[in-house]
Amino acid sequence: MKLLEEGQPHEKGLQFCGQGCSLLDLAIMVSGDVEVVKKLVQRMSEEEVLSQDEHGSTALAFAAYCGATDIAECLTLKNKKLLTIPDREGMVPVVRACFQGFKGTTLYLYCQTLEFLAPENGEHVFQFLSFCHRNLGFFLRFCVQLMGRESFAGRDSP
Repeated sequence: MKLLEEGQPHEKGLQFCGQGCSLLDLAIMVSGDVEVVKKLVQRMSEEEVLSQDEHGSTALAFAAYCGATDIAECLTLKNKKLLTIPDREGMVPVVRACFQGFKGTTLYLYCQTLEFLAPENGEHVFQFLSFCHRNLGFFLRFCVQLMGRESFAGRDSP
C-alpha cells in the first residue's frame, strides 16, 4: 500500500495481468481503496489523469469495470473528459459499467454523461440501452427518475 501512496501515480511500465498499468490503475484494480486513489489523483494534473494503458483503458474505465462508484466520482471530479474516452472495445465508461452489470456505477456515470448520450453519439447510446435492457433489467426511464440522487458512494455489486 505504501508503494501505491508514494509512487508516481501516472508512472507506466508496471506489469499486472500483462498490461502496462500505472500505479493509479493498480490502486483501483487491486486495493479499491478510495482514499489511496484520492491521494494519487490529487498529485496528478488534469491531463495526467487522462492517460491510457497499452490497451486504451483509462483509470475511469478500470473503475467502471470494477463497479467502484466512489472512485469513478473522484476521477470525474478531476477531469470530466474521462467520461467520453472509449476503451479498446469502443465502450465509454458508462457503457462498460452497464455491460459489467453494476447498477449504482452505471447510474452515477449516466448522470454525469447525459450530454454525451445524445443522438449524434448513436453508437454509444445504442450500446447503453442494449446493455441496460439485457444485463441490468432496468430502462432509461428508471435512470432519469433516479438522477436526483447525489451520491452513489461505495463499491457496487452486480
